[in-house]
Amino acid sequence: MKINKFKNVRNFNIQKDNIIIIDKSFSVRTNKCFVKIDNASDIYAKDNYIIIVEDYYGKGYLVDNNCNISNFLNHTYSISKMSENYVLLYKDEGDSTTYGVYDLIQNKLLFTEDHYLGRDIISDYLVGFWNSSIFFRNIRNGELIWEYSLSDFPNYLDSFHNELPMDVQQIAGIYNSFLWIHLGGDRLIALDIYTGELKHHLENIPKSLYGNNHLNSKEGIIQILHYHKYLEFDLNTLTLLEKYENKNFFFRNSNYYQNDSNLYFCGVKNWPNEDWPNSFGIFDTKKLKVTWLEEQKENEGKFFNPPLVNEKQLAILDDMDNLLVFDISGNV
Repeated sequence: MKINKFKNVRNFNIQKDNIIIIDKSFSVRTNKCFVKIDNASDIYAKDNYIIIVEDYYGKGYLVDNNCNISNFLNHTYSISKMSENYVLLYKDEGDSTTYGVYDLIQNKLLFTEDHYLGRDIISDYLVGFWNSSIFFRNIRNGELIWEYSLSDFPNYLDSFHNELPMDVQQIAGIYNSFLWIHLGGDRLIALDIYTGELKHHLENIPKSLYGNNHLNSKEGIIQILHYHKYLEFDLNTLTLLEKYENKNFFFRNSNYYQNDSNLYFCGVKNWPNEDWPNSFGIFDTKKLKVTWLEEQKENEGKFFNPPLVNEKQLAILDDMDNLLVFDISGNV
């Protein structure tokens, strides 16, 4: 595979036909543009727009396809998160904070509220957890659809044997009109997205379902690359199946894209003789095998975050600030 290498990279992101790079001098480079944004840190990217966010204040800069740069919302709001076509915003005003949602397609601020809206964007919904309750809102207007309390659930012990009140560990996603949520104490629940009614409550679920997993929302399969295995948890039958194992490889982390049968991972080859993440590649969930693998040499950088991909390229950043970009057009 053809490879390009960029040095002194602070952060990067990827679009359908573009790679956006922030280097150590805070210069922002794309296939078309070269601009400089002081303290640039995070990059949010969709097919038709790029938002660069400052490190310290969360102020956003919008870069369009013609390389024009403008202050996002005149820097009146800071950006907390972007997902799909929406941006979660906040504005500190002394003793109070204003929250809002911006629609990038319609290019307008949809609404603002003086209360916390949530931390996750799932489809056209906002999901938040506050004071032992799960809040489910319409992202278009902030309207509360329902609230579900976890106060009746027992306390649980974390991995350090500390007793904690029940909380949300991870939002898996929406499937079959249910919101699937990982709770503390090895529990998985499903709430009706229209009513908030509890539909499923599973206890003693495998710890492998936490963290490095991805919901295929079309098939209802939670896909897991965990330690040495690939597993699938079927939300239709509520069963866990082990599909693949390689005791000489440790899967550290992975990325997943809807309607793609691949998982893009980083990990440790030749484990346990090696213990640093020295490799990355592609795992095909249909063929149940690693279809492509790259390994770094001993004195080269390691990989703590998985690759990002588009239709033609795979890009990954190592811990020595080198961005490696591969042509994978024949492999996906």
